[in-house]
Amino acid sequence: MTGPHAPPPGPDDQRAAEAAAAAQAELQRTVSLLLSTQQELIGVRDRRDREHKVLEGIVRFSERVVPATDERAFWERVVDAAVETFECESCLAVELDAGALRVLASRGPRPASDDEQRALATLLSDCANWRTSLIEGDALRALRFQGGGVATVMLATVHQSDSGPLRALVAAVTARKKPFFPQFDALSVPGLRMFASHVHVLHDMLRSRHLIADQVAALDRSNAELHQRMLEQQRAAEEQDRLRQELAQSRRMESIGRLAGGVAHDFNNMLMVICGNTELMQLDSSLPQQHQESLAQVLAASQRAQALTQQLLMFSRKQVIRPVPVQLNQLIEDSLRIYRRLIGEDIRLDFAPCAEPTPALADRQQFDQLLGNLLLNARDALHATSGRIKEVQVTTRVVHEGSPLANGAPAICIDVRDTGIGMDESTRQNIFEPFFTTKEVGKGTGLGLATVLGVIQQNHGTIEVHSAPGAGSTFSVYWPLSEASEPVPAETPPAPVAAPARHEHVLLVEDEEQVRSFMAKGLEHEGFTVTACPTAECALEKLARGLVQPAILVTDVVMPRMNGGELAEAVRQSYPGLPVLFVSGYTDDIIAQHGIVREGVALLEKPFSPSVLARKVRELVDARNGRTH
Repeated sequence: MTGPHAPPPGPDDQRAAEAAAAAQAELQRTVSLLLSTQQELIGVRDRRDREHKVLEGIVRFSERVVPATDERAFWERVVDAAVETFECESCLAVELDAGALRVLASRGPRPASDDEQRALATLLSDCANWRTSLIEGDALRALRFQGGGVATVMLATVHQSDSGPLRALVAAVTARKKPFFPQFDALSVPGLRMFASHVHVLHDMLRSRHLIADQVAALDRSNAELHQRMLEQQRAAEEQDRLRQELAQSRRMESIGRLAGGVAHDFNNMLMVICGNTELMQLDSSLPQQHQESLAQVLAASQRAQALTQQLLMFSRKQVIRPVPVQLNQLIEDSLRIYRRLIGEDIRLDFAPCAEPTPALADRQQFDQLLGNLLLNARDALHATSGRIKEVQVTTRVVHEGSPLANGAPAICIDVRDTGIGMDESTRQNIFEPFFTTKEVGKGTGLGLATVLGVIQQNHGTIEVHSAPGAGSTFSVYWPLSEASEPVPAETPPAPVAAPARHEHVLLVEDEEQVRSFMAKGLEHEGFTVTACPTAECALEKLARGLVQPAILVTDVVMPRMNGGELAEAVRQSYPGLPVLFVSGYTDDIIAQHGIVREGVALLEKPFSPSVLARKVRELVDARNGRTH
């Protein structure tokens, strides 16, 4: 009960009140502790969140920034990540080198004027020496970003070496926005250091990547150079092998050519004795008809042997050629009139001349033999086929630039195509070898295409061959194109004309006894007086003793000790203007470059008949005396 009449509190009540007060105080202390603990937890959670935010920003930065060769783009990403992570007002990536400041990238306010840049450069230099990361207060009075004051600046050195520039991150808050960043220091200093450390690692990675890229590029270049040198060495080795093969081939051909030329020379001498004496015997009308027929057979066989000798000379390129202006189209047409009959009626032979003029220099007889060998070779290839059209097509075209001739000189290309059996690569590589043949024994000499090559090379041309088994063959002859000129008409053999018996004195010098005897008989039969000598020294001795008053000197070219050319020079010292007729089956000594007879040199090639010799001697003697007949 309470009120005025209530009894005074007893001891129990007092104790209850004290207990309640104590409980209340304890509750307050507990609540206060709880609130304090809660506040501390909130602070821990806040710091944890802030640190997590920094780490999150670094992770985002790691995901977004990958070292690349574009360093400007790298620093742009750095400042973007720093601004997002620290929520600072301004962030710059700068480089300080010898007191000069260069801004690599920036977000937000930045030093605008030269004074502002110099102030920041000084601050950076000082901070680098002081090892300072956070600057506030008086140290920032001179520092302004685009005219505004700066309240707080944090620095993180990204890269610095003794010799290189200082590179740093600058995170700044202006005085105007300072109240909005109360935790800037607590949040940013450790985070910025972590961030700068991370950037430092990435930047080192960037530099390493650049260095590695440079080293890889250098290795690639070295490897490319080494590969190129290896290719060049391989090509050089292949070229050396090719040149060695060509040299061996050239030496082999030269050896065979010398052999062929020597054989032809000796064979010509023998053939001339056989043919000449046969013709002289045919002049004897008292011989029975049976003997005349036998002599005709001997002469025919000798003439076939002469053709083989001529082929040997063409192959060895020791044949004397007399190139004259011609139109190759017309020359080919003239030759085909004969070869159409020779290759057979079962083979179709077509000629498609080009529309352009085809002026060239060529020896008619030699070119006719070249074309004949190609056509006969095509004929044999066609006869080896069955069940297909047998056709040979000859075409011409003018190549003005880029021909296979030396320096790409203009050329006339003569293509001879056949539809024959064709050749494999092994056969094609050997077709120009002398005595190489795919024909049966007794069916060919193996000199046809070797002769073709000799003729072409002697006239500064070249030949290409394209063939495959079953696909026929194409021989492409490239003949030098000459300046347009009127073609020289083909020579017609002069009709035999009996020489007037004037008994002019002929000084004859020939080292082969049988040839000398035959020539002397032939000239005497035609009315000349002949003094025959076996050597040049013998002839000079007779002239010195006055035993001979020659109207002409007829001399062989190749003789022992003194050759025909040297003899002619010696004789003309005593007899100026004396006509000289050279005779030879091997004419190197009087041939100019590439086998062309010098102008003004009279040459008669062995073998020849008595009438041809007499006619040539008469022509030279009468020309000297101003006579014609």
